[in-house]
Amino acid sequence: MWNLKLLLLCLSVMITDIVAGVLGIEADKALQKGTHVCPPKKAGPAYKLGIASAVLVGLTLAISDSLSKSTKSRTLSDSTRSSPARTVATATFWLSWVVCILAMMFLGVGVSNDYPVSHIPCSFSKFPFLTVGGVLCFLDGVICVINQVSSASANAEA
Repeated sequence: MWNLKLLLLCLSVMITDIVAGVLGIEADKALQKGTHVCPPKKAGPAYKLGIASAVLVGLTLAISDSLSKSTKSRTLSDSTRSSPARTVATATFWLSWVVCILAMMFLGVGVSNDYPVSHIPCSFSKFPFLTVGGVLCFLDGVICVINQVSSASANAEA
């Protein structure tokens, strides 16, 4: 039964992160398409797609972390004799947080290029922040799946 739950969780995490990545890349395409006025008069489609992408990657991290149990109750004395699965689970737990924060930062800066009240210089609109944020969403999905599998393996060993 646990294998079915793990499979469904991993599939939902990957699908959500893939959708977030695609939304981020589509937001960058919408931002670069046509004539982009800097600063814009109103929030465009890139703003909406980028915000949706950031919300989805944050939701994925919240779901993944709430169901990951092996890294929750660790003490310092456990870290000296931890199994390889627990070590991988801990490393991917922290790595998923770092990648998610980076993805949200890139998406946020990219979204601010299409927001009317932005205080970011127009020269930032040349760099594909939204595309990099979308790629980081894909990477976050892979890391979260590795975290879930290694966490389940560590829990099975205990």
